[in-house]
Amino acid sequence: MKTGIYIGTCAIALTTLVVIEAGCKTTPVTAGREIQTQHTKDLNIVLLNDDGELAMGKNRFIVAFRSAASNQPVDAGTVTVSSSMQMPGMTMAAPVELAPAGSKGQYVVTGDFAMAGAWKFQVTWNGPAGQGSTSFNTNVGSAPVQASSVPSQPDSASDPAIATNAVTVAPGDLDRLQLKFAKITEKKMDVEVTAPATVQPNTYKQIHVSPLVGGVVTQVAAELGQTVTRGQTLVRIFSQDLAEAQAMYISTAAEAEADHKKLVRTQELLAAGAASRRQLEEAEATHQAHEAHLEGARKKLLLLGLDSAQLADVEAGNQAETNISISSPLDGVVTVRNVNLGQVVTVAQDLLTVTDLSSVWIEANLFENDLGAVRIGTPATITSRAYAGRQFHGAVSYIDPQIDPTTRTARVRVPIDNPGLSLKLGMYMEAQFTSSGEGKVPVVPKSAVQTIGVTSVVFVPVNREPGHFLQQTVKTGEESVDGLRIVEGLKVGDTVVTDGSVLLRAEAIRQHP
Repeated sequence: MKTGIYIGTCAIALTTLVVIEAGCKTTPVTAGREIQTQHTKDLNIVLLNDDGELAMGKNRFIVAFRSAASNQPVDAGTVTVSSSMQMPGMTMAAPVELAPAGSKGQYVVTGDFAMAGAWKFQVTWNGPAGQGSTSFNTNVGSAPVQASSVPSQPDSASDPAIATNAVTVAPGDLDRLQLKFAKITEKKMDVEVTAPATVQPNTYKQIHVSPLVGGVVTQVAAELGQTVTRGQTLVRIFSQDLAEAQAMYISTAAEAEADHKKLVRTQELLAAGAASRRQLEEAEATHQAHEAHLEGARKKLLLLGLDSAQLADVEAGNQAETNISISSPLDGVVTVRNVNLGQVVTVAQDLLTVTDLSSVWIEANLFENDLGAVRIGTPATITSRAYAGRQFHGAVSYIDPQIDPTTRTARVRVPIDNPGLSLKLGMYMEAQFTSSGEGKVPVVPKSAVQTIGVTSVVFVPVNREPGHFLQQTVKTGEESVDGLRIVEGLKVGDTVVTDGSVLLRAEAIRQHP
């Protein structure tokens, strides 16, 4: 059976403690189901409300005092009630209001609980029924636990993450913090990854200049950093090998000429019947062999560096050319010089390196965690402190299949044009890669995510009650211009603090050191 009760209009609201004395005006309420009963030697103290349990937010319930012997209502006199939650390093209090009810020995309590978890209610009385105190332990937002008449410790079964994640800001400080909020939205992310990079030569347009014969350097016609054109003479070398090759050519040419004359005579004799067919065939074979040797000697001279005019001089019997010229194989810049006048060089020794710098490679060192956002063809924007405000654009052409075991990075190559040769080899650059996501994902603003220790957290307002926040641990993924991808911890539609979250972080560290 429900009993009519009256809420007093003279109730006094305090932050942690409410005291009520007899003599206040009342308004009718209805008692509900029993939550818990606490027994003392002379009294039964009962908590009641409509649902039989407490939940987050505002709750209204009744404290009723009854005789232990007859279970009839008794006058408790002056009554106080306080409510608190024990958390590591601090105690969190809930605001409560207390008012007398119209029925004897009954009092109405209104409490506002910002968090779910284990809350303790301390009730004291002093009146005709004597004086004393007791406490009730309840789980707000879950099934109640057994009440105790002795001081309780924090409930180890309650969720410690909820207790330690609460952040409370005094109402007077909210205006000073000037907090702003945003909802978690679902977007198609353009993932951006930034990595350090350097300018490297395009090795497909870089040639190492080497001699095909050994000898002594008689001239070096190119300086380090000099721009050269294709066919321009870079180095001249006096070579005994070249002289021997020319002598071999002259000798082979003489033998071929003699064999040619012999072949003509044999043909004439065969026509006159003075020579046999066998003699003609032998003359033809000998002549063909010498012609082949002569062509080989000629090609060797061309390979060693003689041009057609010099070869004509050799064929004409002029003085043999003993100096070989080494020319530039392409238009470019001399980027390496390893040769000097009078130096003795050998076959295939690197003398110079000529590089076409009209295009270069940007090689970025990308951490393995970022490799998932970059693939062949991913656009890249290249910037340098040397050219503030200037951007170079390209696309990824190569990703190293091996990770450096020391730095845990992989080389990523971006070919770009180099107008005016403004980019210098070895120059430090910054490469920003932009990759479009395949689908929509939850995104949180960057300003909402703070780091405490090694944990990424956001601050979520509790039931839109001013001053109450939960420190929510999140796991984030790729970063874009719109924010960070949420992997765990939040869902689309959740509200988080953006501007001012760093101040809440400081408050959280202060409240939970």
